Amino acid sequence: MTQWLDGSQIYGSSQSKSDELRERRGGRLRMFHLNHRELLPLDEEDSDCIGFDKGLRCFLAGDSRPNAQITLTALHTIFARQHNYLAEILSRLNPHWNDEQLFQTARQIVIAQLQHITYNEYLPVLLGMGTTLKYGLLPQTSGYFSQYRDDVTSVSLDAFIGSAYRYGHSLVTHAMDLVAEDGSCYYRMNLKDWFRNPHPLRQQGVLDGVLRGMVYHNSMMVDGSFSTDLTNFLFRSRENPFGDDLISFNIQRGRDQGLPGYTAYREMSGLPKVRSFDDMHDVFPRKVIDAMRAIYRSPDDVDLYVGGVNEMLKPEGSLVGVTFNNIIAHQFARLKQADSFWYELGGRHSSFTPGQLEEIRKTSMALLFCLNGDDIHHMPTLTFLSVSAINPVVPCSQIPSLSLSPWKE
Repeated sequence: MTQWLDGSQIYGSSQSKSDELRERRGGRLRMFHLNHRELLPLDEEDSDCIGFDKGLRCFLAGDSRPNAQITLTALHTIFARQHNYLAEILSRLNPHWNDEQLFQTARQIVIAQLQHITYNEYLPVLLGMGTTLKYGLLPQTSGYFSQYRDDVTSVSLDAFIGSAYRYGHSLVTHAMDLVAEDGSCYYRMNLKDWFRNPHPLRQQGVLDGVLRGMVYHNSMMVDGSFSTDLTNFLFRSRENPFGDDLISFNIQRGRDQGLPGYTAYREMSGLPKVRSFDDMHDVFPRKVIDAMRAIYRSPDDVDLYVGGVNEMLKPEGSLVGVTFNNIIAHQFARLKQADSFWYELGGRHSSFTPGQLEEIRKTSMALLFCLNGDDIHHMPTLTFLSVSAINPVVPCSQIPSLSLSPWKE
């Protein structure tokens, strides 16, 4: 919700939203309790969700979009539960702490965990290890981060917001699988039928099935092919059999923002200057170039999003092509260097102690799923990678966990 990686999707980006989400007791976030389970609080104002007229309600989070589709709702639920899990342990370690101190400390830890997972697990998979190292994106293994720069702006690049970071829409499959503890799929949810319908999470076991489905099943590749659930049926309603086209939105958003075309950004990314469509065989197959030639009068007219998702020349280990790889890496380097509250910074009033930082570095997405699922007992250690012989599914007891004892006063 802000330009920072600050957990604002969990806690909101304003004082009023934060106040709305807090329980004001024990440092906890407000939750909806159902059959001894904690779900996100209900939103009495948002009428966009399916079944509002029948008494069903959307869920409420720091971001305004937690109900777009159920996998997103599940992740919001996990992070809200993680906050309350930490607040509960902190309250037992420090029974003299008041609600405000418990809330702010749990919030600081959750934000640190979010930052650590993003840079330690997610970016190496997205960008490849070579790019991750080149831009200094990997977290420290010990000590404090010393490359903070007050001359680096935190403002998000238009090319990042309006185009490159929407690469993920190409990854989306047409169905979301609910997966059992043994790894088998027991229900398939067609994406087009489940927009703005988070209500299955009310049922026992569905949250765990969604989480396992995201971890166990692979995404699609980043390319010019997209699920028709996104191009023909986005946010369709029962009154309208068809919906919107997300990819058209992506292209139009770039034009609305006045983004230069693809050729300008590929040149900034170190690729040769383009003078004709024939100069782009280094990154596009012939059929893509022929399609571009049929649509655009000049290669300079090619939209950044169209060119970026279709690039087949990708840095080693990267999911995205050279141009998007460069834009995304630049943005995440800025986010880290310009953040005066970055979790690895030392020498500040807000800094973690070396012992606390050592515990935060044990964080993984697998740990958060194990801790905050309803009944999850097994996970692969690296949830952003495919399950394999080098990334097997293991008992949750084998996944490193952090101790909050360094926070005991």
